Amino acid sequence: MITNFKLYEKLNDGVPEVGDYVICGGKFLIGSHKLFRNAVINNIGKIINYDSTYKYTINYNYKFGGNINYYTNLEGDNNYYTNSEDILYWSKDKKELEQILQANKFNI
Repeated sequence: MITNFKLYEKLNDGVPEVGDYVICGGKFLIGSHKLFRNAVINNIGKIINYDSTYKYTINYNYKFGGNINYYTNLEGDNNYYTNSEDILYWSKDKKELEQILQANKFNI
């Protein structure tokens, strides 16, 4: 078994920018439907826009099952609109975030 002790040098560097990969899970998701909350927390999104309304538009290249749009502010194009408080981790390198998801999956 190979153990990876890499330090996340580029993780959460500065502020999230358009083009960064993100893992969301902030306080907005606490009141969200369980199906939606689990889908967002367990997948990596990409910031595709920044504006003054919701601030961040995050796209999930993921097929959410069921009638998830009924429970969320997730639009039909899999775009999630949020502010910086919901973004837990961000990085230009998607692999760093994949390692975090794996660690969270196995509680390491």
